[in-house]
Amino acid sequence: MELPVGTVANKKITYTNPYQHFRTFTLRSNQPWLVHFTPPRLQMPAGATRPVGLTFDARAATPGIVDALMFVNDDEDKTEECLKIRVRIYK
Repeated sequence: MELPVGTVANKKITYTNPYQHFRTFTLRSNQPWLVHFTPPRLQMPAGATRPVGLTFDARAATPGIVDALMFVNDDEDKTEECLKIRVRIYK
């Protein structure tokens, strides 16, 4: 992901419940000042796929590269999956 300093950008991804039963997932980031998820909580039937909105907010950022981690946690707040999003913020 690349975005200029001082801007906000929106992207969409899809997430699939890999389990054969209903699951609830919570989305978090290690860089909450930079990336937000919509919705932050997914309630998904077995095998279902749902869109997830990612908002990147570089209004308070300085130029550089930031590795944002997206944690997909279960209903007990245990990490199910972790995805890395490399963000290049430029002038």
